[in-house]
Amino acid sequence: MTEKSTPADERAALRLFALTDAVFAIAMTLLAIDLKVPDLPPDVTSAELTRAIGEQWPSYVAFALSFYLIAKYWVRHHREMRHVVTSTPALVGRTIALLFTITAMPFAAALLGQHGSTGGIAVVIYSGVNAAALLALLSVDRESRRLTADEDRSASSTADLVCDLLAYLVAAPAAYLFAGHGVIALTVCLVASGRTAGVIRRRRERRAAVASPPATPAG
Repeated sequence: MTEKSTPADERAALRLFALTDAVFAIAMTLLAIDLKVPDLPPDVTSAELTRAIGEQWPSYVAFALSFYLIAKYWVRHHREMRHVVTSTPALVGRTIALLFTITAMPFAAALLGQHGSTGGIAVVIYSGVNAAALLALLSVDRESRRLTADEDRSASSTADLVCDLLAYLVAAPAAYLFAGHGVIALTVCLVASGRTAGVIRRRRERRAAVASPPATPAG
């Protein structure tokens, strides 16, 4: 059921969306702070510089992965909000909870980049922050569905979030099980999550196509 909006409600919604976009943009920018130039003497050789850069690969993976995830969260939030014109206290509160997790992402990414391959706790914290973000997104999704009557929404989009949430729940213990390879374990779990969500999405699309075949033209 769609709630009737007033001009004041619409202005409040626009302010909420502007705040959300700003927080996402700042968080994505802050991720690059942890990308450090190797601290080497001026007369370093090309081989030594190459080796020093290569040794920082966990930071590069953490940056790329975190940038991708934050962008994915923004796209999902943008998609859910595209028909919302009314700002409610519930929507504001759930959005603020989402932004709280997003602002923690640069810290979690830095921790993952520096210690993800040496200690399982870094992966646990990173997974926890992202799991909290997914739960907040699911909460925002539920409220936005209540405020709008968008029939085009698919349950498969929720399945994507649930699959990612399960991936983080698996990645946390996997970081301890495969000691020294926490970043790799996390990446594998997320790749598996994406493939699983893709399979679910295609099955639902085929099922929907079978349930509603295209109409044949009248002859």
